[in-house]
Amino acid sequence: MSSGEVALMLVYAVQLTGFFSWIMRQSAELQNGMVSVERIVQYTELESEHDDTQAEEVPKSWPSEGHITVSLLESLSYKEKITNMSMKYDEDGEYVLKNVSLDIKPKEKVRISFFERFDPLSNIGIVGRTGAGKSSLLRALFRLTPPVSGNVMIDGVDTATLPLKVLRRGIAIIPQEPILFIGSLRRNLDPFNQYSDEELWRVLEQVELKPVVMELPGGLETPMHEGGSNFSVRNFIYFCFLLENTNLACKCVSSKIAVPL
Repeated sequence: MSSGEVALMLVYAVQLTGFFSWIMRQSAELQNGMVSVERIVQYTELESEHDDTQAEEVPKSWPSEGHITVSLLESLSYKEKITNMSMKYDEDGEYVLKNVSLDIKPKEKVRISFFERFDPLSNIGIVGRTGAGKSSLLRALFRLTPPVSGNVMIDGVDTATLPLKVLRRGIAIIPQEPILFIGSLRRNLDPFNQYSDEELWRVLEQVELKPVVMELPGGLETPMHEGGSNFSVRNFIYFCFLLENTNLACKCVSSKIAVPL
């Protein structure tokens, strides 16, 4: 074998190594992409929520005070002492909440956080390590998972007696990673087209966003990018506070904003 043939073999060997590296990268990207496909397939196979709850007569102003209690099924008066709310994600699983007692009075601030230190101005702090049940408590509040025993009451109304649409319209949540939808800013603020421009500008002013929106070329008609990427993290979260609800649940968002909740 001549020296020229050996040199040619080495050149192609180096190129072949790069080709194998490219194959490995493409294989890893394909695997990551298929994980997303697998999750989408799992979501499409989830059973829809069947809500057979008969509508209970509740005033249109409900909830007006925001008094939340977790109590025994027998304890139907939200003024009584509350004990023993337990919850499982499935019948054969372990308890994710066990013997929980909770009484949140009207206008009382509650912080749900991983950290054991919280703002001393808050009245109540719900803290704990990962998996302690903080998110499970929110799931019980929104009836994403019904409790095994006990009940959740808001302003004296047992949430188990309410249709899901009525319940979830009366409370709101700002998750750790808030979401804004593609469309105009107005569409995100007023999805059901219920409020006038004056009312929208008024609430924007309340959360110090009016100057920001006035500087935008389209004003209220400014298109929102996916995930609210055309706004800062601070302003993005402030938009999520424009919710007209007596009960607002916030999970670990206070570290990203400059003013107290």
